Amino acid sequence: MPRTAREDTRLIREAAKMAAEAAVDRVLLRLGIDPQVPAEFIEVRKDLSYLRSLRQTRDAIGKTGIRTIVSVVVVGALAMLWAAFKWKLGQ
Repeated sequence: MPRTAREDTRLIREAAKMAAEAAVDRVLLRLGIDPQVPAEFIEVRKDLSYLRSLRQTRDAIGKTGIRTIVSVVVVGALAMLWAAFKWKLGQ
């Protein structure tokens, strides 16, 4: 008895799901993560969370550094203007 279109669709979906799961397992194994050990996923999440906090900290430090440099330049320029003004008044 021939298969129906619905059976064909189900078989194709099952095959695609199995292929995807196998591919993901291979990728995880290449990354050093055993897909059969749930504790390893918890560690990976912790590692990714730590990396995110490092990136955010670095970004914040970068922004603070840029603000500091701009502030130093602005204050220096204002100090030069003030010194020039005082010098001009002293003449």
